[in-house]
Amino acid sequence: MTYQTTMTTNGFGTSARAVLAHVGAFFSIIGKSMIASSTGQRRLMR
Repeated sequence: MTYQTTMTTNGFGTSARAVLAHVGAFFSIIGKSMIASSTGQRRLMR
């Protein structure tokens, strides 16, 4: 009995997803730090 699959093993799809996940995490960190900074700035100005 043989098994056939249509999946490729070049790894491009998984590496592209990993890159996009890292880029998304980078922008998420930037966004969170901007929110924290604006909150702290507002407290200092009062």
